[in-house]
Amino acid sequence: MEKEEKPQGAEDGLEVPADVSTNASKGPKEKLYDKIPLTLHQLDIVIVCLIILLIVFFVIGSLVGNGIIEGPKFMG
Repeated sequence: MEKEEKPQGAEDGLEVPADVSTNASKGPKEKLYDKIPLTLHQLDIVIVCLIILLIVFFVIGSLVGNGIIEGPKFMG
């Protein structure tokens, strides 16, 4: 018996469409995702953390810009 080769993601119990199995049919974003050894859930967590950090930086920047809190003193 030959072992049937499954497309990536099929081992997780997820159904993978037939057209996704070839690398030629994938776009650049999908090829990049294949190179990153993370699950989709882990990628979602990373993206949410980066969005939260972006919001925190905008809030801190606006508070410093409006003079509500003082910025760093190393700039003169």
